[in-house]
Amino acid sequence: MSDCERRPYVCTLSPKTLEKAKRELNENPNTRQQKIDELREKFRKDKPEVKLPPDDAFLIRFLRNKKFDVDRAYKTLLHYYDCRRKYPQLFVKYRDRKSVV
Repeated sequence: MSDCERRPYVCTLSPKTLEKAKRELNENPNTRQQKIDELREKFRKDKPEVKLPPDDAFLIRFLRNKKFDVDRAYKTLLHYYDCRRKYPQLFVKYRDRKSVV
């Protein structure tokens, strides 16, 4: 993916919430982008067939969920994509679900 396609994460957390994220999720504004880049690179090397969305905010969700542990976030993302592949009907947009049911 070229850099022009990529949509970097822009932090909109309040100072109070950011402090909580640092304390509880190991989120560090100084290393946040590095962790996102590590996660993207891991997919490029190990699973090039998986096309990650260009927005970094998508990856931040998984990194926060795993307290910024890249390996654990990677495993969770693999599971997410496996579920999407096995159960596509669960990932249909809400307005389209009437046709699935």
